[in-house]
Amino acid sequence: MTHTAGEGRQRAALALLAALLVGGALAAPFLARVRRTVHAAGGDAAPERPHSSESGLVAAAERGAVLPAGAARARKSVVPPTPAAPPAPAAPSLLDDLAAELCARARAPGFARDDWEAAARACAHRLRARDLDELRARLDEARAPWTLAALAALARGLEPPESAPASALRALEDAFLRYADEPRLATIACRSLALDARSVDVVIDVLCHAEDEGHRSLAAWGLGAGPDEGCCTAIVARLSETLDARASELLLVSLESMARDEATVEESEGGLSSGALQLAAAAVEDLLRASDEPEVRRRAVVTLGALRRDSSTNLFIGLLDDSDPVVAARAAATLASLARPLPAELLARLERPGNEGMRLVLAADLARAEDLADWGREARGVLRRALADESVDSSDRVRAVWGIASAGLEDAADLDAVLRAARDHWDPAVRRAAISALGRGPATDEVVAFLRTASESAETPALQMQAANALGNLRFGR
Repeated sequence: MTHTAGEGRQRAALALLAALLVGGALAAPFLARVRRTVHAAGGDAAPERPHSSESGLVAAAERGAVLPAGAARARKSVVPPTPAAPPAPAAPSLLDDLAAELCARARAPGFARDDWEAAARACAHRLRARDLDELRARLDEARAPWTLAALAALARGLEPPESAPASALRALEDAFLRYADEPRLATIACRSLALDARSVDVVIDVLCHAEDEGHRSLAAWGLGAGPDEGCCTAIVARLSETLDARASELLLVSLESMARDEATVEESEGGLSSGALQLAAAAVEDLLRASDEPEVRRRAVVTLGALRRDSSTNLFIGLLDDSDPVVAARAAATLASLARPLPAELLARLERPGNEGMRLVLAADLARAEDLADWGREARGVLRRALADESVDSSDRVRAVWGIASAGLEDAADLDAVLRAARDHWDPAVRRAAISALGRGPATDEVVAFLRTASESAETPALQMQAANALGNLRFGR
């Protein structure tokens, strides 16, 4: 049977159409037979190219088509590409380890904010300068508030707090303001915020206006937890405003705490400048003169003493005659511990009747001063007389006992006065103080015999225990 060239082309076209409808993979064998038929009839169709068939099978397989048995055998020779292995997780960095350590400390039982602050500083010291970029990135990316607070604590040890990203500050502010929900987290955030000039006012606002007293006290701690010039300047600025008595008192507490830490930090090592201390002293003096709140004035005297400015000496001398006996007594104590030489106005108070509390506070401070031997002997005489004075308050007589004992009870008159008070003083508080004080003096036969007897037969178990402790202190030289 013969076929014309036109019929051959027509059959080839039909075959191609069938291939398109059914799919390249299933039509491949049929196409091969058609090509062979057309070629045998003298048509001009192109000869079969085996490579084209294999490429079509690969494409069909990748499209998910079901291959015939012969095609499946041909497909086995095609090796699929090996998928790339997932990247190995990065090893925890030093920064991760330190942040995890701080988070664990913050959540552990027995959390103490000062201990945590010390741990944060110690962890920061273990960081390296090359960790700086990583720390900045983590501060900006952190989502867990505990981790963020820990990273912020580390940032303080590695870079200036002002370089912390604004997003980190916002997260810390949120943690601090939610004190009622997470007090520990608020504690950690508080100190980080107080050290940044951009957020220190948030902490001061809480101190001045928060309803929760615990939140206000936390803010006072955060502001005063270490000598920082920015905190000091912010506190001084706020002291000049009209505030309620509690806010003024808490700001003074912060400034006092900062000043006491400042006494152990040199300016070259990050302490406060002399100019900042002078401005702080001037602000406290103004508050002391302007306020009529007893608690504010009493706290201001203590804070001013902690600032240790010679320029405040004349103000303290004037306060010796203050109408508030507590203010007068604290002014006397400050002068006794700081002023050298002692002002004549102060020494005159030792024998002047009137403010007995101030006189005994002053005498006790002078008795402890190692560089005032002559005045110390006179002061201890005042204290010995106070022990026998029934008009003296119990707390002042106890102070007199410890003032006498502060010189070591090496003077026979001092030892005799304290021993007599321990034996038969009518005030139980004085007896307890005197028995304890004997444990810090010389172990004479008379003292040892008394303490041994008292430890066995004193009127109350409390006195017996006190005597036993004092006897143990004598034996072990404590």
